[in-house]
Amino acid sequence: LLSLNYGNETNRKYWLESPLRVFDRKGIRLFSRNICRMRSIRWRRDCPHVGKIYRPSERDKRCVVEKTEIDLVDYFEEGEVMGLFSATNEKGEAWIDTIEYWEYLRGVGFPVGKVSRARMFQRIKASRREDLLR
Repeated sequence: LLSLNYGNETNRKYWLESPLRVFDRKGIRLFSRNICRMRSIRWRRDCPHVGKIYRPSERDKRCVVEKTEIDLVDYFEEGEVMGLFSATNEKGEAWIDTIEYWEYLRGVGFPVGKVSRARMFQRIKASRREDLLR
């Protein structure tokens, strides 16, 4: 399993974010068997701990992230998963919220920006307009 970026700040566990994933044949079978076949994910049933941490509007989304991104690496052997870019820099700042870190990653080939972060997306549009014209 190869992913565009990885994180290890969540419970100090290595995990792969989902902007892009590449699987070999074994990986796609594991993903299909374990992730695609999941019943609808609901925080109250599948991740009750998020009720204490996240706002009501974020609970289902966070549970989906935990079950389909963070826990995904558990289905693979160590050494079978790899992310290309770190989700955070050495200061713990994430590419989705920090224009300086995003610009650094973009300079070394990172191909995405997260449009659901309105303020950050406006900063990306201002600093890298040429990327939006492709």
